Amino acid sequence: IIIPISICYCILLIPHAIPDENSHYAKAYSVSEGIYHKIQTNFIPSDSIRRIVDADTRYASYEQINKEIEEKTDYNTIVSMEGTANNYEAILYYPSSIGIKMARDLGLNAYTGYYMGRIMNLIMMIVFGFMCIKLIPYGKKVMFIYLLNPMYIHQGVSLSADSLTNTFCLMFICYILSLIHNRDECKKGILTYVWMLVLGLLVIKSKSVYFPLLLLITLLLRKDKSIKLSKKKLNRVKIMGICILLYVVLSNLVFRDAAYGLTIQNVILHPFDMLSLTINTIVQKGSAYLTTFCGSNLGWLKINVRSVYVILYMIILLSSPFMDKNDKVNVTRYEKILYVIISLTIIILMHAGFLAVYYKEQLARGYIELLQGRYFIPFAILLLLPLIRKKQIIKINDYLIYALLTMIHINVLVDIVLYFI
Repeated sequence: IIIPISICYCILLIPHAIPDENSHYAKAYSVSEGIYHKIQTNFIPSDSIRRIVDADTRYASYEQINKEIEEKTDYNTIVSMEGTANNYEAILYYPSSIGIKMARDLGLNAYTGYYMGRIMNLIMMIVFGFMCIKLIPYGKKVMFIYLLNPMYIHQGVSLSADSLTNTFCLMFICYILSLIHNRDECKKGILTYVWMLVLGLLVIKSKSVYFPLLLLITLLLRKDKSIKLSKKKLNRVKIMGICILLYVVLSNLVFRDAAYGLTIQNVILHPFDMLSLTINTIVQKGSAYLTTFCGSNLGWLKINVRSVYVILYMIILLSSPFMDKNDKVNVTRYEKILYVIISLTIIILMHAGFLAVYYKEQLARGYIELLQGRYFIPFAILLLLPLIRKKQIIKINDYLIYALLTMIHINVLVDIVLYFI
């Protein structure tokens, strides 16, 4: 299902239809030129500046884009550009940069390179999505429905860093759960733990606000009786964990620009303001978080998807734990509680982060703005898994679910087309 659907999303969402995608294109282009370190400015062709970066395609149409695709791109004249994606890690742009480099080497139009970069991210999304369903020891139906979230696919087929951020976080969750519950299938040799470390680092490097997901590793140490760590080795593991946490804190609180430092200082000095604003935000924006999470407003929140299909997907998603069953894996109460604690911790950190960056504005407003439902995609699956019971409560034919999900996406695509015609 996801292959034809995601291809349609990739093609029908014209360049820049997704927030800050122009800036992510500039970053991916720099990576395609071999610039892997963080820089204040990215260097891209002047034609790309004129046609891609400065194009306000929130109001563009397919006709305008078709005209641009027919133009030839001059890759020899390079200009610098500052953007919001400059501080993201280069690894989040490796796949898309390959597509952009291929287009440049073949002398293809910059927009063609744009789409080729998207296709590489699309492939990553599909491959890792398949691996997530294969690895997760229970809740495969829940994961399947979760991965068919219109907002998830909308992000996954873009050049945005969120494409791989979502992928890495979900892959880490599924991999850890597979290690905990599938002991026969996942032989815990050194290579297994190397992959665990790599995925953990990818989560941190993607967006450090999701680092609480690393707490899932404690379930592995708690549940795996085959891991017999001496006191000395256990201390080493603790020290390594503390070092990783310190790295995350220092890299985001100390080694960033002064504006971040000052605003974060305001949050630390006024914790009750943060708590009050967070509660007010959840009360006022809770329903908006849920609807935007399910794709009610795509692109720059300008592509309005008809409510009936958003609500239908929401019902299917929230019902998915009761359509599934878990009669093979023993999930402890501690494990379920940890899922909730991790999720709540990330939610609090996200609110604190947006409050820190826009402290005075948010304080005057009385609630935290700019936080959207799409930021919950990397971890919200943890709030659904604890709801799965040993017996299937809601019995619905799988083909009916497939048909409903397909119908939802067809109508979402219709809304996208109608917006850009």
